[in-house]
Amino acid sequence: MSSALDQFERSLVAASRALHALDHSASTETNATDPGRPPASSRRRNGAFGQRRLMLSLAALVVAAGGVAAARSLLWPSQRLADGTVYCFDGPSGTGISSKSFASRSTPNGQLPISICRRWYRINRYRFDNRPTGRLVADLPVIACQQNATTVAVYIATGQSDQCRRLGEKLLPATYAVSAARLRVLQRTLVAIQAKHDCVSPRTLAKQARDVLHSQDFQGWRVITPQSAPAKSRYADYVLPAGTGGTCGMFGMGDPPTYNDVNIDTHHQSVGVSLAPPRSIGLKLQHIDYELYTTTYQHCFTATSVRALVRQWFASTPLRPHFATANTSDGSTYEPRSQRLYDQGCVRFDAEIPGNNNRFVDVLLNARNAPKLPARQFYPPASAFHP
Repeated sequence: MSSALDQFERSLVAASRALHALDHSASTETNATDPGRPPASSRRRNGAFGQRRLMLSLAALVVAAGGVAAARSLLWPSQRLADGTVYCFDGPSGTGISSKSFASRSTPNGQLPISICRRWYRINRYRFDNRPTGRLVADLPVIACQQNATTVAVYIATGQSDQCRRLGEKLLPATYAVSAARLRVLQRTLVAIQAKHDCVSPRTLAKQARDVLHSQDFQGWRVITPQSAPAKSRYADYVLPAGTGGTCGMFGMGDPPTYNDVNIDTHHQSVGVSLAPPRSIGLKLQHIDYELYTTTYQHCFTATSVRALVRQWFASTPLRPHFATANTSDGSTYEPRSQRLYDQGCVRFDAEIPGNNNRFVDVLLNARNAPKLPARQFYPPASAFHP
């Protein structure tokens, strides 16, 4: 028992160190930001002391409760919440994506909710209550509340200490920061392993992930590989065109792949390994994807001119574009100017999927007048793509 306690105590120390690396917004995760608060330096000192005291209290509670299993059960609800969903609102209240004040939704993977939302507030320049002349939300105090077992909501702070309760919600649990830090340490470790390889087999990467889970005491966790994903799981939702997606292993998901993220699923206690092109190609795809997406959503392109733009961006890579066009709209609307372009029939970039031979890339274009894809089909078949 003593060795098991020592092992778990080491994991708590690692989490405590990670907490000190988080930005100063951590001190506002369970309280509204007050314009009259003390300077940032003193807030950090007070926050560090509070976090250290929390760590010691948890360690004492571990011993009192009888060991590692009790500690793990204490952290489990917060760990699930820390990897659940974060809703960012640009007003003092809101319930979900249908709310007028809804701004964005994200999966934190151990990152702090306020930090996530502030990033989106800054990038998209959201304004208070979505008013054209409202103050920039990124400049306003915010508060994080627990909506349910897996959802955190970030709102504009009203200054009322019971704002979460008035919304029918709760303050984040005291163990949330520890759980978030523990997940963040796991994520950073896996990202560092991933960065060592340009291309590694999914089997090798999965073994390395299991070693990390064992060393950081994530007992009972498993690694999901493309071959072991259940047919009805979230890993099987996005069926790619045949011969695409890459053959290298990676912890991130998406097209293009994200190399600074990890598929952590606390609900199923798993880490996902997916398929991707070599890292050197994937990083180029990230940049190209961003440029094509922003350019074609801000300017009008025809079927011919958008293809020329895509070819121009891929000219410096070994990938040659193959194109298919579909109406990929899910019924949601875009930012007003972008929506007008879409309604006018402008063609825009939607996604790119690299070929397994690293010689071609399937590029999906989105046009209002094109045929819609069948339900639950996110990409056309390989036969639909042509140079």
